[in-house]
Parts: sequence; C-alpha cells; structure tokens
Amino acid sequence: MDGELEAIPYTSVRLIVTAVLLPPLVLLPLGKVFAGILVALLVFLLTPNRPYWLYVLVKTFKRDARIAIYMAKAVVILWWCERNEITVAKKFNRIVEKRPDKVAFHTESGPWNYQKLSNFSNQAYHFLKEVGIKRGNTVGVLIGAGGEARYPGFWLALSYLGAPVALLPPQLRSSALVHSIKVAKVTTLLFSHHLCDAINEIRDDPDIKDIQLLQYNMENDTPLLKNAICVASKLTQMPTTTPTEEIALGKYKDNFMYIYTSGTTGLPKAAVITHQRYLMISIVLNIVTSVTDKDVVYTPLPLHHTAGGILGAGQAIACGTTVVLKSKFSASNFWKDCIKYKCTIAQYIGEMCRFLLVAAEKSDESDPAGPHSIRLMVGNGLRSSIWSRFQNTFKIPNIYELYGATEGNTNMMNITSRVGAVGFLPRLASSISPIFLVKCDSVTGEILRDKNGFCIVCQPGEPGLLLGKLNHKKRLYAFAGYVDKESTNKKIVKNVFAADDCYFNSGDILVMDHLGYFYFKDRTGDTFRWRGENVSTTQVENILNNLIGLADTSVYGVQIPNVEGRAGMAAVVDVENKLNLQSLVTGMKKDLPSYAFPVFIRILTSMPVTTTFKMIKKDLQSDGFDLNKVKDKIYFLDSKSSSYIQLTTELYNDILSGKVRL
Repeated sequence: MDGELEAIPYTSVRLIVTAVLLPPLVLLPLGKVFAGILVALLVFLLTPNRPYWLYVLVKTFKRDARIAIYMAKAVVILWWCERNEITVAKKFNRIVEKRPDKVAFHTESGPWNYQKLSNFSNQAYHFLKEVGIKRGNTVGVLIGAGGEARYPGFWLALSYLGAPVALLPPQLRSSALVHSIKVAKVTTLLFSHHLCDAINEIRDDPDIKDIQLLQYNMENDTPLLKNAICVASKLTQMPTTTPTEEIALGKYKDNFMYIYTSGTTGLPKAAVITHQRYLMISIVLNIVTSVTDKDVVYTPLPLHHTAGGILGAGQAIACGTTVVLKSKFSASNFWKDCIKYKCTIAQYIGEMCRFLLVAAEKSDESDPAGPHSIRLMVGNGLRSSIWSRFQNTFKIPNIYELYGATEGNTNMMNITSRVGAVGFLPRLASSISPIFLVKCDSVTGEILRDKNGFCIVCQPGEPGLLLGKLNHKKRLYAFAGYVDKESTNKKIVKNVFAADDCYFNSGDILVMDHLGYFYFKDRTGDTFRWRGENVSTTQVENILNNLIGLADTSVYGVQIPNVEGRAGMAAVVDVENKLNLQSLVTGMKKDLPSYAFPVFIRILTSMPVTTTFKMIKKDLQSDGFDLNKVKDKIYFLDSKSSSYIQLTTELYNDILSGKVRL
C-alpha cells in the first residue's frame, strides 16, 4: 500500500473532500451521522498525513456510502417498529394480511403458505392458553426435526401469549439438559416424540420434577410419557381465529426467545432475544442483502441457533421472504435443493463450505453445483484458505461473511466479498465508532491498560480484543445479555475509555487493516505459549488444512508435566488412512516456524462438532495425549529425526517422566 500512497498527488485536498462531503451536509438534515462526518472532515483537514487519509477515502467511499444507506434505512424501519410497539407477532400478522397465499416455508413434508402457518400458530395459541400458559411464563421447546415449519409456528403462538420460548438444543442430554431448562426458568416443556428418551432420562431430577410436560407426536403414535399432555390430538380441535387483542398487548422490548450458546466451552448459556433484537437482525440482513419478493432463501441449519432461527427463518416470519427449511445439512443434496426450489440466497456455517468442496472433488461432474440460481451466500466461518476456491468452483457471485454473537453488539458484515474479512467499519468515522479493538495479552486474553487504567486502542495491523460499547438507547448497540445475570456481568468490561463506561467483551481477537476491514484471528484461550512463543491455533489449522487437503483438523495446546507452556497437538480426521506424515513435516517446514509444529498428532475417524459444525476442542483437549483415555493412534514429533513416530506406552511414560526432553 505504501507504493500506492506515493502515487497520490499532493493537490487540492480540501477541494476534493469538500466536493464529496458538502452536498449531503447541505441537502440532508445535520443529524448525528452527518455531524460525525463533519468531525471526520475537520480531523482530516487538520491531520498532517492527509495523503494517507485521501487514499483511504478514495478506496472506501463507495463501500461506506453503500453501508450508510443500508443502515439509514434500517434505523428508520426499526424506529417505526419501536414507536408502534411492533413485535414479531404483529409483523408476521401484517405479512399474513398482505400475502396469505405466498409460501412462507418449503419443508420436507411440503410447502406452508402464510395462511397455513398462521392457522397453525393460532391453534397452538388456543391450546397453550387452555393448558395454563400465562404471560411471562417460559416454555422450553425441544423439537428434533429442524426442517419443521411447526417449530417457528410454536414460537409465534407463544409470542401471542407473551410467553418467552427457550429454544432447547435437541442434542442436549442429562445434566446439560437439566441445566439449560433450569437456567431459563422453564415452567412448561414442549417436546416432540423424537426426544422422549431424553426427557425420560431427566424427568425424576428434583430441579425439574414440577415442570408441565407437553408431548407433540408429529404423525406418530409414540406412547405418552407419564403425566404428559398430548398436543397433536387436541391441537387440531382448536379454532384458527387470530387472538388480535392479546397480540396487541406485546411490547417491542419484551423477551421473545432464549437462544443457547453452542456449549463449545462449558455449559450452555441462555441468551436473551427480545422482539427488538429479533427484528433488528432479520431486517438488517434483509436490507443489506437487497432481498426482493422473488428471492428464495436456503437454510440447511438448525433453527434453535441464531443462524437458522433468526437469520434464516426470520426472513420468512419477519420479512415476508420464502425460506427453504432442511432438517440437516447434506453436501450431496445442497445444490440439488437449491436448484429444485430455485433458491437465490443460501446460508452457510463454518465447515459446510469445505464439505461441499470435498464432495465436488470426489464428483465426476464437470459442473458439480449444476445450473443453480444462487446470487449470494451469507454466513460465517469461511476460511480464507478456501474462500476463492469455493467461490470459483461453484460460481458464487457474492459471499457475505458476517461476524457477531447471538447476545453481542459487535456485529459486522463484509458486503464486498473481500477474501477473509468478517466485516468492516468506516475509517473516517472510527473516532465515533461504538466498536474498538483494544490491546490484550494474546495468551490469557487479559486486557492491557495504560497508566491511567484505561484500555489502549489498537492501530491497523495490531491484533486486539473486540469490544462493543453498551448503549441501551440505541437499537443497534443494545445488549440484553443472558437470563443468568452473573453470566451477563462476566461479559461486561468497565472503565474502558472513561470512568464507569461499559463495553461488551466479544472474547474474540481480531485485526483491522488500513481500510477498516476486520479479520478474525483467535478466540481468547485458543492461543497457547510454547518455547516462549505464542502459537495461534487458527493459523496452524489453516496451514495444516492446506497441506492435508481439506481434512477436518483441530489444533490445541496440551500440558506436559514439568514442562513450561503447552505443546501443540493436532487432531486430524483420516478415515481412508491417506495421511502422509513425512510430507506433512516437509510442508510445515516451509510454512510454519518450528515452535508452531504440533508435537502430537491424533488420528480420528470423525471430528466431534456441535450442531453448527463448530469443533468441540474442550473434549479433545481434555483427552490430551493420554493413552489411557485415547484409543486412537497418536504420533509424536521426534526432534532428532524431525519425523513423527507412533506414541507407544513406553514412549508415553518417558515423556511423562522427563526422559524424553522437549
């Protein structure tokens, strides 16, 4: 970039900037946004490094103007929603009135138009009210079939009643399920027949023994659990009349649902999703992706998470867009489904793109995606190492990578398909931005502070912890937190730049470039120290993935008795026994410093993942290289031969005793 800067002419800087920024200042009301632009202009005119800032302005003006228009439109719509106390239920019923015959959801059992979905939610409302659900009660919903339109139908019914719905992850069992029910203060549990065994396991637990059980048999005659009320038989007998008066009681900032964190570290936490937040996420995505009435969104993601339940299903129930629901992701059916339903937008999560690439490489077809109509894919977790290959292989015009947490306020989106970027912020308005990167210890994640006790802002190119300013008066930066107040308080950082100010701690380390693009670097805790150096697990994973050829790989640090730091360990999926360890070492020597080489490699037949394809490192890290726990083959990096040798019991004991020096 320095070379580019040298070519910038030192002429008429004030004239150029004035010509660009004065028209909007004159033609539009001088609100906070334009006041911010004016401040940025004054800073620009006073700064000694004007050629640099002119370069930034020229490179980012089109991008920043585009996002400013999107955000202005979103703010107006959300202001209207707040002023009129619009809830998800009210928004949905407006859509039903306007387009009752339009398909809301395509499901595996057939299409559901808005009238059918409305009728179901109305019947569910009358049933739930009859069994005693009252305003303010929390109802846990545990439905295993992710591609079911009935699932969001129950959300709507409960919102009519003013009863928050806890979207319990269907994979939870035993103590984790009890914890999740308890932490959300669930009074009634609605579950499908698929999950009777899970409920049977916990029904005698003293913490939940008084909870009302509602069993929903979807086209199945599974026997009722003891004391459970049958839902399906009574539901069809209920009226389909819309409870207009009760819906009118709902408030914009009422709690709508609780979504649980994925549980990759510790027990799941129930994040609060208000009507405000659900509408904000759905509407902003709808605007930024320029969705039209002709678009069809493909969502092969579980609906109990934000990606599927809000970003995906929210396009139907809050924005009036047709959405295709699938019970699970299938690499072999992904493109077939997109073609079948004439989808124009598709969602992705993390490893899905890699799975699709692997399937394409095994296919004999010259065009593995077929004649699809996808104009845009939106999601998070696409690795930069396969980004371009994925986009070119499947001929995807645009990829919008986004960044954010279910409960957080540090949300961003990359709307320019810039490879690897998770979002951006306008550099010229960085001084008034509510999102900052601050310096922290790269291993512990502990925030570093200056002599006055305040945080230190990172400069472009410096990795830092992402913080978002809490401001409950601003729709885009509110933080509802978790049901558990203690968990909420742990995510708040105070005295960041001024006494008693409060910021949301994302827990993520990112880096920003000179144009304001952000790139994910690590989760705090995903960096470990070895031989006096910090090792980034993300960096090592990306390099190993390229060397191995898209195999599932997870890198983490493990402790060795009486050895300082943590030794690197990589878990690699190698079902076909094709991994060439010597070639791997040769490749690592080219791309990795020696201290970042995995000391141990564990060969797996499958990778433990959550329902959103996030690798569960805590289980692998807990196993370590302990041969008493691990039955898989483990290889040890012999420093003398610079090659991997299989870890035997004798070698394992020698490492523990210190006979083998590391």
